[in-house]
Formats: sequence, C-alpha cells, structure tokens
Amino acid sequence: VRTNVLIPKKDNINNDDILNALKAGNSYIINYKVGYPIGFYAGISNSNSSAIFGEEIDFDKDLRFYFHSPYFVKAVLYLNGKQIKVIKENKGDFIIPQKGNYRLELSRLGRKWIYTNNIYVM
Repeated sequence: VRTNVLIPKKDNINNDDILNALKAGNSYIINYKVGYPIGFYAGISNSNSSAIFGEEIDFDKDLRFYFHSPYFVKAVLYLNGKQIKVIKENKGDFIIPQKGNYRLELSRLGRKWIYTNNIYVM
C-alpha cells in the first residue's frame, strides 16, 4: 500500500514539492497488489473550473466527479463519509448534487484498490 501524490509537471521535483502536495491533500492511497494506477485519474469539474484531491471548488449544478481507470472497477462515491452512488465501469462520472466533501473508493477483482482524498465542494 502506497500514497501517490499529485504534483504539477515540472523538470525537477524535490522534497518540498512532495511535502507540499501531502500537506494540501493532493494524494490518494493505492494497493499495488490489486493493480498499478497508470492511467488513473479523477477529479471534480464543470466547463468553468476543476479540482483535484485536497482542493476546493464552488458548487454549481453542472459539477461532476469524473474518473478513469485502466481496469474495470467498482467506483463508490462518498459524500461527507456516506456512500451515495456506485458505478461499475472503467470510466464514468457522478453528478454532484450538493455542497460537501466528496471522495472515491475503487475496488478491483473484489478487493479495495484506490482511496482518494476529499475534494471540497463549497
């Protein structure tokens, strides 16, 4: 089990970049025994803005929490710690119905695979 951090693309990544990403919550936990995350991405967006794990975004009726996985998965969306929706697919999106803290859990082959940090819809 490892923590993967999301860092903006740059030529030289240093320890401060990693620590700042962890502090901001720009990360997710993955069980590498279930699969490698190459090609995985997720976030909340609409036509005007977007947010990744650990970030805030203003509520809008067009917001969606999207995901893409290299594998077929069971994706579970949580709002304020409570499961609200499930999709079984390798990619998809969830309508964001209200303000709150959203995160995903992905399972593969019946085993938990990815746990994202929250994205805060204000």
